[in-house]
Amino acid sequence: MRCIAIGVSDAPPLEYLKGAENGAKAFGAWAKSLGIPTEILTDEEHPVSIDEVKSAFGRLFAGRPAISRLLVYFAGHGLARDAAEDLWLLSQWRTTGRAVAVGGLSRRIARYAVAQLTIVSDACRSPAAGADSGDLVADPVLDLGPFDPRIPLLEMWRASSPFHAAYMVRGSKPEDDRCIFSGLLNEALSGAHEVAFEAPDRVRITNFSLAKFLVGEVPLRAGDYGVKLEPHIATGFWPPENLYLESRPATPPELAPWPKGSVDAMSAAETGSVSRLGWSTASGEQPAPTAANERRFHKGPGGEKPLFEQDAVNLALQRRQQDNEVRRYLNDYASEGAGPTHFETGSGFNIAGADTAQATLGRLATAVRRQVPSWWHVVPVGSGHLTAPAPLLIEFDNGNWGGAAALPNHIATFTIEGEAVVSVIYRPIFASPDQSPRDTEIAVAQLRAGVLSAEAGYDLAARLRDSKAWDPVRGVIAAYIYGALGDLDNIRRVAYYLARDAHCVPYDVGLLGRFTASKSSDGAINVEIPETSQRSPRSPEERSRNWTFDATPRGVAPVAGAFPWLRQGWLMLEDAAPSDLVINGLAALRTELLASPFTTLTARGGRRLKTLIEEA
Repeated sequence: MRCIAIGVSDAPPLEYLKGAENGAKAFGAWAKSLGIPTEILTDEEHPVSIDEVKSAFGRLFAGRPAISRLLVYFAGHGLARDAAEDLWLLSQWRTTGRAVAVGGLSRRIARYAVAQLTIVSDACRSPAAGADSGDLVADPVLDLGPFDPRIPLLEMWRASSPFHAAYMVRGSKPEDDRCIFSGLLNEALSGAHEVAFEAPDRVRITNFSLAKFLVGEVPLRAGDYGVKLEPHIATGFWPPENLYLESRPATPPELAPWPKGSVDAMSAAETGSVSRLGWSTASGEQPAPTAANERRFHKGPGGEKPLFEQDAVNLALQRRQQDNEVRRYLNDYASEGAGPTHFETGSGFNIAGADTAQATLGRLATAVRRQVPSWWHVVPVGSGHLTAPAPLLIEFDNGNWGGAAALPNHIATFTIEGEAVVSVIYRPIFASPDQSPRDTEIAVAQLRAGVLSAEAGYDLAARLRDSKAWDPVRGVIAAYIYGALGDLDNIRRVAYYLARDAHCVPYDVGLLGRFTASKSSDGAINVEIPETSQRSPRSPEERSRNWTFDATPRGVAPVAGAFPWLRQGWLMLEDAAPSDLVINGLAALRTELLASPFTTLTARGGRRLKTLIEEA
């Protein structure tokens, strides 16, 4: 077993959070008390960088052929982006333009012979706001490991539900500042709370008993400070390998009283008016520190208010703004005008918000412009009707490139806003009224607005086959959310049912499912879908749809596309290679991506990708 505990209190220009450093020290001390080799990184004296985190992992992995369990703890500022992509912000995130990609890090760990992975994230999961956070490069931290991929059992312990703040309480002195989630977690792990032990004997703490304790106690403790905090916990370990504390201490530790000060949201949306106490103060970049508990009020639109009240106002305002954005995007889809309902070749695409300069579909098909400038139909080699998916890469009149795949019996609509692709939606040809893509439009609008939560994923996927015509974009989004939850089996269920109904597996689902791929002589790619075991339903929507949790047999299906449809999928390419799914040279194009939920490449990157597709 190994542990790394990271606490980033000082991440200018965001609020200073001494409780993040305190939480990491306490978690690391608990691990050390059990004899677990532990790395503790805080920014008390110097900034915590990506390279420093990478080096700490290297020391933990050195000389170890296998690790039974790896504990990864982070406290500090964070944000959520795209389809349930969580990012951690280190000390110099703004100047470096990089953040830790939580999903990418967990995927890289799969190549370091780790059997069980626990990730504790005491950070906000607020949506990215502005260029400072929206354009961040998601960094997986680790290089590809020396071992073949071994998917670890995964547990995620998140302080907040998606797109909500986590909170820190200020004490009378900085050493007393405490993050609400971490404070209760560390108290429980120390053995101080009897109810955190597994009933009925109350001898040991398991993942189930600990989760039950935190889910019950964290909202109550947050309520004491006038804020709402609901942890999001996904447990993946099973007895007897699910212990966090094997026995009760002979004498339970005495608990320090909780502070009576104000609370701070650990949000990347709020910049700091608070004086610094960490590394940036020492370097002269910030004013001299004052007492930590002096900041109890915030000057908001309605005048001076207690900080927790202003945080609640800010979060409510943010939610209203996001809801308005979702409605605006849905109105955009309704006002795009009538698109084509069919093409004689059975496949095509149209563009909203830009003109198309050219399109390539590799060796399998060509794109031909229709009389309406934005309408193109896909003509397979040898003419006739498109019967197999083809990669689709489009150059727009602004010089940038985007795309996904040309699908049999479907027409794709790409929406361009500014310089980038902000929406991709597929409609079946000759669609009947009950085949409306409205659910997909809602999901894509939520993705664009940054409010697509991981919890929504189970219900979203449960509705996947409610209509006769299925839009693969919904499956892609659901698969990313399952990936964020560590639910590999449900990604594979999505792929299986697509294959069973003679659909294609979108490229991103192939990556997320970690499928074995094979290429035919004409360049087409198929993936092997492993079987899954039955599990319990995890949402109200699932309970009425047994296909979402039933066992599924093995299957084989064609892959739709030759590159990720969503930007965040490009981070997985190095993890998946070498594979017939990944074209040689594809991963290197990640630096050519623009900031957009759907894949958009610069002119240079698009031209290079065009060459790769045509030569594959």
